[in-house]
Amino acid sequence: MFPIEPTIDEINAVERLRAKGELATSLMLTQAMLERVKDRGLRMRLLFGVVMCSGLLGLDDVTNRAMADLDTLPQPEFLRALANMYRAHAEEQNGRAENALALLDMNLEAGFLERDDFRIHEYQLFLFKGEALLRLRQAKEALDWLDKAHALYPSEKSARNENEHSIFCWVEPSIQTARANCLLALDRFEDSFEAAREVIRRDDGDLATFARQ
Repeated sequence: MFPIEPTIDEINAVERLRAKGELATSLMLTQAMLERVKDRGLRMRLLFGVVMCSGLLGLDDVTNRAMADLDTLPQPEFLRALANMYRAHAEEQNGRAENALALLDMNLEAGFLERDDFRIHEYQLFLFKGEALLRLRQAKEALDWLDKAHALYPSEKSARNENEHSIFCWVEPSIQTARANCLLALDRFEDSFEAAREVIRRDDGDLATFARQ
Protein backbone atom coordinates (compact mmCIF):
# COMPACT_ATOMS: atom_id res chain seq x y z
CA MET A 1 0.00 0.00 0.00
CA PHE A 2 1.42 3.38 -1.05
CA PRO A 3 1.73 6.20 1.51
CA ILE A 4 -1.03 8.81 1.34
CA GLU A 5 -0.03 12.22 -0.01
CA PRO A 6 -0.06 14.91 2.72
CA THR A 7 -3.10 17.18 2.60
CA ILE A 8 -3.13 20.98 2.70
CA ASP A 9 -4.87 20.77 6.09
CA GLU A 10 -2.00 18.66 7.46
CA ILE A 11 0.58 21.10 6.16
CA ASN A 12 -1.36 24.07 7.53
CA ALA A 13 -1.48 22.35 10.91
CA VAL A 14 2.31 21.89 11.17
CA GLU A 15 2.84 25.47 10.01
CA ARG A 16 0.54 26.66 12.81
CA LEU A 17 2.66 24.68 15.27
CA ARG A 18 5.74 26.42 13.91
CA ALA A 19 4.08 29.82 14.27
CA LYS A 20 3.28 28.99 17.92
CA GLY A 21 6.95 28.19 18.58
CA GLU A 22 6.54 24.41 18.75
CA LEU A 23 9.52 24.03 16.43
CA ALA A 24 10.74 20.52 17.29
CA THR A 25 7.26 19.02 16.85
CA SER A 26 6.64 20.95 13.64
CA LEU A 27 10.01 19.82 12.24
CA MET A 28 9.41 16.17 13.11
CA LEU A 29 5.95 16.15 11.46
CA THR A 30 7.20 18.05 8.42
CA GLN A 31 10.04 15.58 7.89
CA ALA A 32 7.57 12.70 8.17
CA MET A 33 5.35 14.24 5.50
CA LEU A 34 8.35 14.71 3.21
CA GLU A 35 8.75 10.92 3.15
CA ARG A 36 5.37 10.52 1.45
CA VAL A 37 4.99 13.66 -0.64
CA LYS A 38 5.08 13.41 -4.45
CA ASP A 39 3.70 16.78 -5.54
CA ARG A 40 6.59 19.16 -6.26
CA GLY A 41 4.76 22.22 -5.00
CA LEU A 42 3.96 20.59 -1.68
CA ARG A 43 7.49 19.22 -1.42
CA MET A 44 8.89 22.72 -1.88
CA ARG A 45 6.57 24.09 0.83
CA LEU A 46 7.57 21.34 3.26
CA LEU A 47 11.27 21.88 2.59
CA PHE A 48 10.87 25.58 3.36
CA GLY A 49 9.26 24.50 6.63
CA VAL A 50 12.28 22.33 7.42
CA VAL A 51 14.64 25.23 6.64
CA MET A 52 12.72 27.57 8.96
CA CYS A 53 12.40 25.14 11.87
CA SER A 54 15.94 23.75 11.65
CA GLY A 55 17.37 27.24 11.26
CA LEU A 56 15.61 28.47 14.38
CA LEU A 57 16.72 25.34 16.25
CA GLY A 58 20.32 25.71 15.08
CA LEU A 59 20.34 22.35 13.30
CA ASP A 60 22.73 23.27 10.50
CA ASP A 61 23.04 19.74 9.09
CA VAL A 62 19.27 19.47 8.70
CA THR A 63 19.13 22.91 7.10
CA ASN A 64 21.88 22.05 4.62
CA ARG A 65 20.18 18.79 3.60
CA ALA A 66 16.92 20.64 2.97
CA MET A 67 18.77 23.24 0.90
CA ALA A 68 20.35 20.45 -1.16
CA ASP A 69 16.90 18.91 -1.73
CA LEU A 70 15.59 22.28 -2.95
CA ASP A 71 18.41 22.33 -5.52
CA THR A 72 16.88 19.22 -7.16
CA LEU A 73 13.57 20.99 -7.88
CA PRO A 74 12.77 23.27 -10.85
CA GLN A 75 14.05 26.87 -10.60
CA PRO A 76 16.69 26.00 -7.97
CA GLU A 77 18.21 29.49 -7.91
CA PHE A 78 14.87 31.07 -7.07
CA LEU A 79 14.12 28.41 -4.45
CA ARG A 80 17.53 28.92 -2.85
CA ALA A 81 16.82 32.66 -2.71
CA LEU A 82 13.58 31.97 -0.85
CA ALA A 83 15.28 29.49 1.46
CA ASN A 84 18.01 32.02 2.23
CA MET A 85 15.32 34.52 3.14
CA TYR A 86 13.93 32.11 5.73
CA ARG A 87 17.45 31.31 6.93
CA ALA A 88 17.96 35.03 7.40
CA HIS A 89 14.86 35.18 9.58
CA ALA A 90 16.25 32.35 11.71
CA GLU A 91 19.62 34.10 11.98
CA GLU A 92 17.92 37.30 13.19
CA GLN A 93 15.78 35.43 15.70
CA ASN A 94 18.92 33.75 17.04
CA GLY A 95 20.60 37.12 17.57
CA ARG A 96 22.83 37.08 14.48
CA ALA A 97 21.40 40.10 12.71
CA GLU A 98 24.56 40.79 10.69
CA ASN A 99 24.34 37.30 9.15
CA ALA A 100 20.67 37.89 8.41
CA LEU A 101 21.38 41.15 6.61
CA ALA A 102 24.10 39.53 4.51
CA LEU A 103 21.66 36.87 3.26
CA LEU A 104 18.85 39.38 2.66
CA ASP A 105 21.10 41.83 0.81
CA MET A 106 22.35 38.98 -1.38
CA ASN A 107 18.73 38.29 -2.37
CA LEU A 108 18.05 41.96 -3.03
CA GLU A 109 21.12 42.26 -5.24
CA ALA A 110 20.16 39.14 -7.21
CA GLY A 111 16.71 40.63 -7.88
CA PHE A 112 14.93 37.25 -7.91
CA LEU A 113 11.89 38.57 -6.03
CA GLU A 114 11.20 41.73 -8.03
CA ARG A 115 8.58 40.11 -10.30
CA ASP A 116 5.01 41.08 -9.48
CA ASP A 117 3.97 37.46 -8.98
CA PHE A 118 6.68 37.16 -6.30
CA ARG A 119 5.48 40.25 -4.41
CA ILE A 120 4.36 38.21 -1.39
CA HIS A 121 7.95 36.96 -0.95
CA GLU A 122 9.34 40.49 -1.25
CA TYR A 123 6.80 41.49 1.44
CA GLN A 124 8.35 39.00 3.84
CA LEU A 125 11.91 39.91 2.88
CA PHE A 126 11.30 43.60 3.66
CA LEU A 127 9.87 42.63 7.06
CA PHE A 128 12.89 40.45 7.87
CA LYS A 129 15.30 43.21 6.84
CA GLY A 130 13.46 45.70 9.02
CA GLU A 131 13.58 43.33 11.99
CA ALA A 132 17.31 42.71 11.51
CA LEU A 133 18.05 46.44 11.36
CA LEU A 134 15.92 47.03 14.44
CA ARG A 135 17.91 44.40 16.34
CA LEU A 136 21.04 46.35 15.38
CA ARG A 137 19.38 49.49 16.81
CA GLN A 138 19.17 51.16 13.41
CA ALA A 139 15.61 52.31 14.01
CA LYS A 140 15.26 54.85 11.20
CA GLU A 141 16.57 52.49 8.52
CA ALA A 142 14.46 49.67 9.95
CA LEU A 143 11.33 51.82 9.81
CA ASP A 144 11.99 52.62 6.15
CA TRP A 145 12.03 48.91 5.23
CA LEU A 146 8.99 48.13 7.37
CA ASP A 147 7.06 50.94 5.68
CA LYS A 148 8.13 49.54 2.30
CA ALA A 149 6.77 46.16 3.36
CA HIS A 150 3.45 47.60 4.51
CA ALA A 151 3.08 49.56 1.25
CA LEU A 152 3.14 46.29 -0.72
CA TYR A 153 0.06 44.98 1.13
CA PRO A 154 -1.63 47.95 2.85
CA SER A 155 -4.78 45.96 3.69
CA GLU A 156 -6.27 42.48 3.56
CA LYS A 157 -7.88 43.40 0.24
CA SER A 158 -4.38 43.61 -1.23
CA ALA A 159 -4.01 39.82 -0.98
CA ARG A 160 -4.74 38.25 -4.36
CA ASN A 161 -5.36 34.68 -3.25
CA GLU A 162 -5.72 32.46 -0.17
CA ASN A 163 -1.97 31.88 0.15
CA GLU A 164 -1.20 35.61 0.10
CA HIS A 165 -3.97 36.23 2.63
CA SER A 166 -2.61 33.62 5.04
CA ILE A 167 0.87 35.16 4.81
CA PHE A 168 -0.53 38.68 5.23
CA CYS A 169 -2.29 37.62 8.45
CA TRP A 170 1.01 36.88 10.22
CA VAL A 171 3.34 39.31 8.44
CA GLU A 172 1.27 42.46 8.97
CA PRO A 173 1.08 42.17 12.80
CA SER A 174 4.83 41.50 12.79
CA ILE A 175 5.41 44.62 10.69
CA GLN A 176 3.33 46.77 13.03
CA THR A 177 5.03 45.33 16.12
CA ALA A 178 8.45 46.18 14.71
CA ARG A 179 7.18 49.60 13.59
CA ALA A 180 5.93 50.32 17.12
CA ASN A 181 9.39 49.55 18.50
CA CYS A 182 11.10 51.70 15.86
CA LEU A 183 8.78 54.63 16.49
CA LEU A 184 9.28 54.30 20.23
CA ALA A 185 13.06 54.41 19.75
CA LEU A 186 12.61 57.54 17.63
CA ASP A 187 10.47 59.20 20.36
CA ARG A 188 7.39 59.18 18.12
CA PHE A 189 5.17 58.00 20.94
CA GLU A 190 1.73 58.65 19.45
CA ASP A 191 2.65 56.90 16.21
CA SER A 192 4.07 54.00 18.21
CA PHE A 193 0.81 53.74 20.15
CA GLU A 194 -1.19 53.62 16.90
CA ALA A 195 1.04 50.86 15.50
CA ALA A 196 0.59 48.85 18.70
CA ARG A 197 -3.19 49.29 18.46
CA GLU A 198 -3.05 47.92 14.92
CA VAL A 199 -1.29 44.79 16.22
CA ILE A 200 -3.99 44.25 18.84
CA ARG A 201 -6.66 44.63 16.17
CA ARG A 202 -5.09 41.98 13.96
CA ASP A 203 -3.55 39.50 16.42
CA ASP A 204 -4.77 37.66 19.51
CA GLY A 205 -1.53 35.87 20.42
CA ASP A 206 1.88 36.76 21.78
CA LEU A 207 2.27 39.82 19.55
CA ALA A 208 -0.96 41.31 20.89
CA THR A 209 0.17 40.69 24.48
CA PHE A 210 3.44 42.44 23.74
CA ALA A 211 1.62 45.33 22.03
CA ARG A 212 -0.65 45.81 25.06
CA GLN A 213 2.39 46.06 27.29
